[in-house]
Amino acid sequence: MFEGDAAVEPLRDGEPRELGPYHVLGRLRETASARSYLARTDDGRPLTVTAAVPELAALSAYRRRFRTEARTAGRLTGAWVQPVTDARLDTELPWTAAPFVPAQSLAEAVTRYGPLPERTVRVLGAALAETLARVHAVTGTALQGLAPHTVLIAADGPRIAAFGPLGAASRAVRAESGGLSVRLGYLTPEQLEGAQVGPPADVFVLAVLLTHAATGRAPFGESAGIAGGEPDLGGVPDALRPLLARCLTPDPAARPTPSALATELAPEGAAGAVRAGWLPGPLVDALAEQAAEVAGLVGAEHGGGPTMDAGPPPLTPRLTASSAPPLTPPPTSASAPPLTPPPTTASAPPPPAKPPTPPRRPLDRRALLTGLAAGAAGLALGGGGVAAFSTGEGREDPKAPRRLPGVAPYPRWAHELPTDAVLGAPLLHDGVLVLPAGGLRALDLRTGRTLWKVASDADESSPLLASDGTFLTFGRDALRWRSLSDGKVKLTVPHSKYSRVGDEFARVSLLARNGDAAWWHGQVAGSPERERVFAHDIARGTLLWAQPYWTPGREFTASEWAGVYRGDLLAWQADERPETAAQEARRKKRKGKAGRKPPWEPEFYARDGKTGAELWRRSFDGVDPLAGALALGPGGRLFHTAKGELRAYAVASGEELWTRDVSVAGEAEPDEHHSTPVLGARGRTLFTSCRGQAAYALDAATGEVRWESATGLSGPEVSSQAVALSASGRTLLALDSVQVTAFEAESGRRLWKFQGAGDEEGLGSSGYEAYAGKGVTVLRLGRLLYALPVA
Repeated sequence: MFEGDAAVEPLRDGEPRELGPYHVLGRLRETASARSYLARTDDGRPLTVTAAVPELAALSAYRRRFRTEARTAGRLTGAWVQPVTDARLDTELPWTAAPFVPAQSLAEAVTRYGPLPERTVRVLGAALAETLARVHAVTGTALQGLAPHTVLIAADGPRIAAFGPLGAASRAVRAESGGLSVRLGYLTPEQLEGAQVGPPADVFVLAVLLTHAATGRAPFGESAGIAGGEPDLGGVPDALRPLLARCLTPDPAARPTPSALATELAPEGAAGAVRAGWLPGPLVDALAEQAAEVAGLVGAEHGGGPTMDAGPPPLTPRLTASSAPPLTPPPTSASAPPLTPPPTTASAPPPPAKPPTPPRRPLDRRALLTGLAAGAAGLALGGGGVAAFSTGEGREDPKAPRRLPGVAPYPRWAHELPTDAVLGAPLLHDGVLVLPAGGLRALDLRTGRTLWKVASDADESSPLLASDGTFLTFGRDALRWRSLSDGKVKLTVPHSKYSRVGDEFARVSLLARNGDAAWWHGQVAGSPERERVFAHDIARGTLLWAQPYWTPGREFTASEWAGVYRGDLLAWQADERPETAAQEARRKKRKGKAGRKPPWEPEFYARDGKTGAELWRRSFDGVDPLAGALALGPGGRLFHTAKGELRAYAVASGEELWTRDVSVAGEAEPDEHHSTPVLGARGRTLFTSCRGQAAYALDAATGEVRWESATGLSGPEVSSQAVALSASGRTLLALDSVQVTAFEAESGRRLWKFQGAGDEEGLGSSGYEAYAGKGVTVLRLGRLLYALPVA
C-alpha cells in the first residue's frame, strides 16, 4: 500500500471469504510467507487473521514451521506482542487470529512518511528490546522474527507480529527438491559464518531495524560488509549512533543485552514513553483514518454502526502527536557519511479496482483508536511510581470495551517497588494493600496510589491484621502494632522484654496464625540454644507462651513450614544423627518411594496451642519436606508433592491415604518440581502444578484427578512456580518465573495468560506471586506490581 491507498484492500479471486468462524472482509497486508486479513466475529468484533500462503501451505516443512511460530506466539503474551486469541493449525490453510489494532508496518510507515523522529525510534527500540528480553527468557533462543514488515506501529505502542524466520522471511518459495526455501532480509555475522545463532543475533537485527527506521536505509550494503565491515550510520541521530554501533559489532558477546539496550533507549521504560506520546502527527492521523475506515467497513458489513468493543483501552492516555521532551540520550559521537540506498525490489501488480467505500458516520479520533485497539495482555512500567489505567472499583467496568476471549484482563494499575525483597506475605484488607518492601508501604487497591509509607531498618515482616484498624509486624528488635490508616506505631513490644537475646534477633519469621494467636520463631545467630518459638495474642499485644525451638541434646535441621492442626502448631524437624536400626528398616521398606535417604529422618511434631508444650512426634513414610512441598488441609490431612507424585496422609496416625501421579505427560522421569498444593474454599479440591507446564485439580478426599490442563509453557526449566486462587475461588492462577496462566477452577478451561515486563535485569530471577483481593488480584514480578480484575 502507498500513500492515498485504502487501509483495507478488497479480496482477490481465490482468497478465502471465511476462515474458521470468522468472516473475511478484506486484505490488510502480505509478506513472503503469509497474508493478513481483516475479519469479524459473528457479533461484529474486528480481528486480524493471518493465513498461510496457499502455494506453500501444502509443504510439510512450511506447515511445521508455521505451527512452531504460531505456538511461540501463543506463549508470548504481554506488552508489545500481537496476542494470538485463536488458531487452526491443522486445516488445509492454517491461520491464527488476533485482535485488530489500527497499525501500519514499519516498512509502510517509513515508505510513506520518511525516517522517523529520534524519539519515535527510541521508544520503538525500547519496546522491542523489552520484548526480546521476555522472548529469550521464555524460549531460551533467538526470536529471528524482526523485519520492517513484521513490526507494527500502533498508537499504543509497537507490536511484533512474527515469531520466527518464516514470518520474517523476505522470500519463501518451494525449492526444486520439493522442500521450503526461506531467505531472511537481515542476516548477522554469525549466520554468514555458519555459526549457531543465539539471542545476541536479535540485538544485531534490532539495530539494523532501528537504523532503517531512523534513516530509511540499512547500515550494510552487502553480506561482506555485515561479516567484517563498519556499519554506515550516516543519518542516524548523533545520540543514537554509539549505541547502535555497539549492537552491530561482529562479536555477539560484545553486544548489549536487550534489557540494557531498552534501559539506554528509554530510561523511564517504553510504556512510560508511549504514554507521553511517541508518534509524529501525520502517522497518528493516518492511524485514525485507518480506524475510521475499518469501523465503517465492519459496521456496514455487520448491518450496523461501527463496533467499539474490540478490547481494553490502549496504553496511551492521549492519542496526539509526540510533544514530550526528548528521552535522556547516551553520549554522542561525530556524524558518519550518508548511506547508499539499498537495491529496490519490483512492486507487485496493482490489485483490481475496489468497490466504493461504504458510507460511515464521523467518529472521534480518540474513540476510534481506543475502541479498535485491542491493547496488550501485559504492561511494561519503567521508572518509579504507579501507572493507572482505570478508575475501576475492583470489578469490570460495564462501560469498558469487552475483552476478547483468551486475552488477559487489562491491568488497572502498575506500581514499582523500591526493592524486590518482600519480607513475608503482604496484608490485604478493606481495599488496602500493605507491603513489607523497603520499609512498609500501603497502596490503594483500586488505584495503586500510595496511601502512606514508613522507613524501617528493623526488617519488619509479615503484617497481620490485629483489631481496631491496626496490624502487627515482626521486626528483629520488637513487635509493632501500627495503624492501617497511616502506618503510625500504636504499640511497641521489644523482644528483650520476654527473651534473652539482647537487643534483637538475627531473623524473625512468622510460623502460623490461629485466630488471635500468632506463632513465630526468633533466630539467634550462633546460639541455637537461645532460640524460641513464641505465641502472642495479637489483639491484646500480650505474650501467651515461649518454648525452646530446638529439642535439647538432638541435632536437627528445620524449616519455617508450619500449620494449624486442631488448634495446635504442627511443624517438622529432621534428626541429623546417624541412622538407627529402626530408621534403616523403614528406609528399606519405602525403597523407591518419594523421599531422601538418611543420614537424617524428618519428624513432625505438634505443640499445644495454649501452652506450647510438645504433644507428640512422628514420621510419615515417604515424606521429605526438603524434596517437595507440603500443605495442611481440613480433616487432619497432610499433602506432599515430590518426584511426580502427590500424596495424602492422616496427621493423627501417619497413615498414607492415597497417592496420585501428577507428572507432566510424556516425561521420561517424573519431575521433582511442583508447586505447594492449595485447597479450594471448601477444602474439597486440591490444586497444584508441575514444572510450570501443567496445572491439576484433585479431589482432596480421594486423590481423583478432576482435571489436568496445560499452561502452554515449554522449553527452559522454570525457576519457581506456585498456584493461587482468586478471592472468589472461581479462578486458579498458575504462576511461574515466566508467565501467569489463568484457569476456570471448576473445569480447568484455560482462560488467558499474562506476562509483565519484569525488572531491568530480566525475567526468571524470581517468580510471580499473587495477592488476591475482592475482584482484583495483584501480581508481583520482582519490583513490579500489576493489578488485574480477576473474577
